[in-house]
Amino acid sequence: GQAPACPKGGLLVVSVELTRQGRPFMFNNAQSRFNCRGVLAGREISLEPVLRGPSDPASASWQAWRTPLNSAPTPQTFELQVNITAPADVKPTFTAHFIPADEL
Repeated sequence: GQAPACPKGGLLVVSVELTRQGRPFMFNNAQSRFNCRGVLAGREISLEPVLRGPSDPASASWQAWRTPLNSAPTPQTFELQVNITAPADVKPTFTAHFIPADEL
């Protein structure tokens, strides 16, 4: 995909919701269920998980990651690779959001 042009920078947030047979797939300790790697404009980037461990909700059907974006006058290529520890019939649905720096 692509991260949008962002003349003043901003924040990129990518979330995943897990479903099984049309219903949320709930599990404990979301952080341990996901392994992710991000690449922006050909460079590996750090992604901060939103759910971080046992102190977060006792069970969840989602996870999200955020990363700051520096100013960029044109869109940049973006890749996110996520490995999920879940049964084979669990379906992930990804959504990305960009929040411009002046709206943070």
